[in-house]
Amino acid sequence: MAKTPSFRKNDVTRAIEAVKAGGISISRIEVVGAKIVIVSASADNANDEYQSAELTAWERKHGG
Repeated sequence: MAKTPSFRKNDVTRAIEAVKAGGISISRIEVVGAKIVIVSASADNANDEYQSAELTAWERKHGG
């Protein structure tokens, strides 16, 4: 039998509304087990920039 999550859709909606009310843009939302993860657009962009810098460094090192 499937275990009932410890939160409901309404809980996710409230979390989203709270983040938006704080003026933060949301990039994505993940529901992992009993945890709601909200990733801001700025955090996601920072991660993209970091990965891009890593790739550039790797390409320079390997002649790419």
